[in-house]
Amino acid sequence: MKLILERKNDKWYIDCGRCTREWTIEVQRWCYESWGEGWGDIDHRLDHTIFIFPQLMQANWFMLKYA
Repeated sequence: MKLILERKNDKWYIDCGRCTREWTIEVQRWCYESWGEGWGDIDHRLDHTIFIFPQLMQANWFMLKYA
């Protein structure tokens, strides 16, 4: 899987491409367990799953774990 990291305004967006629902739920659970309720958000655009993080540190950990 190729992950694409972008900064937009004050948030960090990681485009994960096409992902299964099960994988997305598993990763969302990991984010919640790692950073709590304020970990970020998920967006779905044109069949792409995009994780949105408020902090670069969170985006970097995500990239290290799932890239």
